[in-house]
Parts: sequence; C-alpha cells; structure tokens
Amino acid sequence: MKILKKEDLPKKYEPMIIEYTMGVDNIPEWPEIMKYGYTWDEHFKLLKLYEIERLKYLMKNDDELNGEDKEEVQALINQMIEEYNEM
Repeated sequence: MKILKKEDLPKKYEPMIIEYTMGVDNIPEWPEIMKYGYTWDEHFKLLKLYEIERLKYLMKNDDELNGEDKEEVQALINQMIEEYNEM
C-alpha cells in the first residue's frame, strides 16, 4: 500500500484521502513510515487515518452486518475521527 506523504497528512480528517484495499500488510508500520520523515506522534495520526478508512471499507463491503451492527461501526468511526482531529 502506498504511504501518504507527510505533507499530505491533513490536520483534520478528510474522507477518501487514502484508499484502503483489503490485503495482508496494508497498514504500514513504524520502520516503513519513518523513512517518509514522520515523527513518532505523526505516525500514530497516520495509522489512525488508515484505521478509519479500513473500518469504512469493511462496513461497506461486509454483507453480514445488519442495521444495528452498522450503527455501532459508524459510531466507532465517528469516535475515531474525533480522536484523529484532536491529535
């Protein structure tokens, strides 16, 4: 998965800034991220962005989620967006 450039990391959450695709090793780890100039704290913000987009992807593509489950996942996404914006 392509790593977002440090200068492109938004201060406040913006939807679809990255496109998550299902797969193995799709969320970058610290050794990979630090090569792009991210600080330790910025790397947590980047990971939060990936986590948000991953949940949105799973919610959209999981046919087994019912209405109540989707509401819970959406609430979690909203909470994560608030956390992202506070970072």
